[in-house]
Amino acid sequence: MPSLGASNTLTVTAEELGGVLVINMKAMGVSATKITGVQLLPSGSCTWTAYLDGQQQNSFTPPITLNLGDTLSLVCTNPPSGVTEVEVVTTSGTYVAPIS
Repeated sequence: MPSLGASNTLTVTAEELGGVLVINMKAMGVSATKITGVQLLPSGSCTWTAYLDGQQQNSFTPPITLNLGDTLSLVCTNPPSGVTEVEVVTTSGTYVAPIS
């Protein structure tokens, strides 16, 4: 049983390999998490291919709600150069992950 002080959290990782950027987000906590935006830092944009729990989605258009345990993966081919971090904005906070 979750404690009354528990909250939602999102685990975010980002990796670029061979000209492909992959962002993985996993919802954890006590209830659903709503993702309202994804930004590349310091600047840039991508056309994302989205996978929710391994199933390809028609598109990635925020906001999107992740239920507990859901994993959302965003894949970008040929990301812009100079991007070093990914920022994921949710209704409960902002998460920043370095691109490895």
